Amino acid sequence: IDLREAIFATKSAPGTELWQRDDPDVADSMDSALLTLADYGKDLELWLTAPNLIHASFQVFLERLITAYVDSFISSGDPFSDADLIAMRLLRDQNKILAHFRRVSSSFDDTNLLGDETNGQQSSILDMDQVASSLQVLRDLANLVACADPIHISHDLITPILPHFKQDTPAIILALLSRHPQLNDQISPHENRDAMIGRPSSKFLTDFGSTSTRRTLLLQVRDRLNDALASSPNTHLLHEPSKRFKQFLGSSSVTSTANKRPSFSAARSLSRSKLLST
Repeated sequence: IDLREAIFATKSAPGTELWQRDDPDVADSMDSALLTLADYGKDLELWLTAPNLIHASFQVFLERLITAYVDSFISSGDPFSDADLIAMRLLRDQNKILAHFRRVSSSFDDTNLLGDETNGQQSSILDMDQVASSLQVLRDLANLVACADPIHISHDLITPILPHFKQDTPAIILALLSRHPQLNDQISPHENRDAMIGRPSSKFLTDFGSTSTRRTLLLQVRDRLNDALASSPNTHLLHEPSKRFKQFLGSSSVTSTANKRPSFSAARSLSRSKLLST
């Protein structure tokens, strides 16, 4: 199941400018993804009868959906128009996922397919506490995006991100903060215009070297991020690779699509030039 290519490769994919508009006339990418998973679920009901296989299949659905969504959101590169609204959109989408898998679990429970022979009580196809735990990454990203001051970010916002992305945390945080409206507001219209000359189809905020002011601000963000990471109790995780999100953070994915993901690849390079130098 490659939801990244099947669903989240559209112009309205998570994190894109069209997704941020939340236009009612444009198909919602999360709704489309969940409808696709619902179709897969119907096939499962026909072909699988072993509870353990059904459980494992839906766990795969959940993890791949979250991975594809996070991949799209991080790598879209489009500037954030309103940090608070984008954070709310992230939370709304995680609620949609939670509601979908709650319905799935309830549907299978109602069939009495998963009767527990050991104690006569019915088991559940999915542990909803575990589902909610898997979605924690969206809640943590929402908190990060909604930060009031990206230039003076605190370790309280960074520490929860570390367990999700581990050694790639600096690059991901820097890529997301570089799209923050506050950085956009501090760039003068003159510099913004100059940065766009000769690149009419590109987004200004996806290039870290567009203007001297922008690069100075991003260096400030990077230095503050370095300080915040150093004071985080989870700093040891920066030396561990992310197994959960390795499919889009690994070199085979990021470097091969560098032209499509300028914000993330630039952040990766910039963050590694100093972050954790000690």
